[in-house]
Amino acid sequence: MADVLKVIWHCPGLLPKVRLFLWKMVNDALPVKGTCALRMGLHAPSCQICSQEPDLPLHALFHCPFAESFWFASQLSLHVHQLPADIVGLLHTMCKLLQGSLFVSFANHLWALWKCRCSHIYEGVQLSHSSVFKMAENLNRLSRLTSSMVVPRPLKHIWQMEQQNAQRGICCYVDGSFSAPNSGGWAFTMFKNGILVRYEVNAFSAFGTEVYAMQMVVRALLRMGIDTALCFTDCHQLQQILEGCLGLDLVPWQEFHDTAELLNVFRTQPGFNCCYISRENNLESHQLANYARLHRIVGENFTYPSFNILSEDVTGL
Repeated sequence: MADVLKVIWHCPGLLPKVRLFLWKMVNDALPVKGTCALRMGLHAPSCQICSQEPDLPLHALFHCPFAESFWFASQLSLHVHQLPADIVGLLHTMCKLLQGSLFVSFANHLWALWKCRCSHIYEGVQLSHSSVFKMAENLNRLSRLTSSMVVPRPLKHIWQMEQQNAQRGICCYVDGSFSAPNSGGWAFTMFKNGILVRYEVNAFSAFGTEVYAMQMVVRALLRMGIDTALCFTDCHQLQQILEGCLGLDLVPWQEFHDTAELLNVFRTQPGFNCCYISRENNLESHQLANYARLHRIVGENFTYPSFNILSEDVTGL
């Protein structure tokens, strides 16, 4: 188990929600009805997809006829009956067989299969191989964005948003500037190509400015038809909420509605992903935070001739 966990925590390109999902698999913590029933000393119910075997993680993700045919049809062309008959052993084998981006792709397909299966069972969404493959491909695109992130040149190098960005996904950093409740503030988004976008907000808390910064860019991207985006934030609480690790009970009531709206987007749009970055270890986040602070201090005199400062009304971004 230790070897598998080491790969999970250190494999570059794995998205946080996929990494957490694999950790739950290894620790037998997936919320499957069969596992819950066995822990309560009850008989495990049948699989809700095929009704042939007990609803347990190994069956749900590999041995269910739908899952088995899915893995065979995938680019990996896996014959699941040749793999170990336990989760840890199976993942250990895959860690050895698949290296780097191949293992990341396997993990993304695994998470997509789990997500689509849950949507079918609990929400009545139609289950098909094509829907799983589409979700997995979106995750692969995000993984490539994560693993290939290069520190951009100084922001004086400005390029206009190109159409190809919509095809390969968007990468951006968000940050907020807050002074006092209801006294106004600013939300900032910096895209990978150097464009800095500014929004004026009326936030109740510092957390609120972070929420609004993320909310503005998500709304704009959806309006543009972009369904794949990797958003970095230095607000750990926001990242944990959007990744499903924290609930909304700690969110100030004044910002509950906006946070819930944002959470719903990340739940229903598998192409959107939020990553936490430490400001001290990331140049872009540190720069953006400094710009936000400076703008709050100098107010309307915030001008950088070498920067392209845009507004939502003009660009829709």
